Amino acid sequence: MAQIQQIPLRNQVRNRIAEKLWSGVYSFGDDINEARLAEELGVSRTPLREGLVMLASEGLIEARPNRGFYVPSADPQAVAELYPILGSLESLAVETSTGDLQRLAKDLDRINAKLKKPDMSNLRRNRTDVDWHARLIANCPNKTLRQEISSLRARSRSIDGALFRGMANMEGSYAEHGEIAALIGAGQPEKAAKLVSEHWHAGISVVTAWIERALQQDVAI
Repeated sequence: MAQIQQIPLRNQVRNRIAEKLWSGVYSFGDDINEARLAEELGVSRTPLREGLVMLASEGLIEARPNRGFYVPSADPQAVAELYPILGSLESLAVETSTGDLQRLAKDLDRINAKLKKPDMSNLRRNRTDVDWHARLIANCPNKTLRQEISSLRARSRSIDGALFRGMANMEGSYAEHGEIAALIGAGQPEKAAKLVSEHWHAGISVVTAWIERALQQDVAI
């Protein structure tokens, strides 16, 4: 029988705070009130600080000297630097995917179809897009590669305004997702991998333009 693994308290705290970030409790640029957060989570300041340090090391939050932690604002330069890396890694994951590729393609189409729902909130649309990309790499046998992509995806959500905007180009992303899934279903993961890389590179101009417009309009991101 497998032993029950106990998750360290600092990791539990890290996960709870991360969920608050993804659920929209915090907005971009918000300071994190440690005393209030410790009371909400029912923990002392030590594990809370350890959890916050973990999130800062992942790039999900940032620290100001002698002023605590805060949620960073969207950063177009960081998008331009990070998206090509994600494109290359996801492309490699798709190219090396194994198993039932037709089932993978069907799952991708099923998730992608949800993006067209008109009544979906920005947060839910973003999470659906995250689900699609997570399923995209699920057939990659390289666990280390999958973990690295997941970590960078989390980082991207903290600097590209995703939680606020949902998707910058829903129609374009929907169409590109469909093309990638079709190639995977046709047993052409190499061609699908090339489209994945192009998908991320195309996203740079779309997302950075959205961020710049939001900043000009003084939108809080």
